[in-house]
Amino acid sequence: MPIAVALFDLDDTLFDHHHATNVALKTVFQEYIAPSDIPFDDFASVHLELMDRLHHQHMVLGRLSLGQVREIRFEQLLAHFGLDLPHTPAQLAARQRSVFLENRRLIDGARSLLEALRAQGIQIGIVTNNMLNEQIDKLAHLQIANLIDQLITVDMVGAGKPEPDIFHYALHRHHCKPEQAVMVGDSWPNDVIGAHRAGIRPVWLNRHHQARPDATPCVEIHQLTPTDEALDAILNGPV
Repeated sequence: MPIAVALFDLDDTLFDHHHATNVALKTVFQEYIAPSDIPFDDFASVHLELMDRLHHQHMVLGRLSLGQVREIRFEQLLAHFGLDLPHTPAQLAARQRSVFLENRRLIDGARSLLEALRAQGIQIGIVTNNMLNEQIDKLAHLQIANLIDQLITVDMVGAGKPEPDIFHYALHRHHCKPEQAVMVGDSWPNDVIGAHRAGIRPVWLNRHHQARPDATPCVEIHQLTPTDEALDAILNGPV
């Protein structure tokens, strides 16, 4: 059955979240942490672990607000390295957030790919584990909101990827069957496994050339360019 709907993850699939986060964290590190003997890579690694854990508590369990997540992340980060700074975790979090917002950008080829899909009459949806207001602002800043037919977020559904509910909700909003849709994303557990279990063909955007964690069938691409190659993989790749 021909593909009628292309579903995309947003962060690190269309939006270069890694770039914005890395620039922001390096800025905070250089301005506040660098006089110490802590290697940046160690600092960034612990930051990533905290971000993933606190994100789960906020998005999935609903225990923390985004503001609390950002502040607690730096509070625990400083505690982990035994840092006693004259600046509060809230100040560090605010600085990181400011730089993050200034450095938001699309992944190379994202806009051209979305435009090519639209030109072929394909509906485009975003399925994300982030919050509605955050992602609306992001799409507006990236200037691709006009290319998106449906934005499906974790707080709209009350469940996130890889749970089937969020995929089923996306299919319902697009009025299509699972076999008419494809899901493009960078996360193996959330996007590949989640889509596969919902009956949707997954396309794994593996920009960092990671090994496949298991034998789940999927199309694998490493970038969104050239547009014609990415388009062909998404629409015509093996089931």
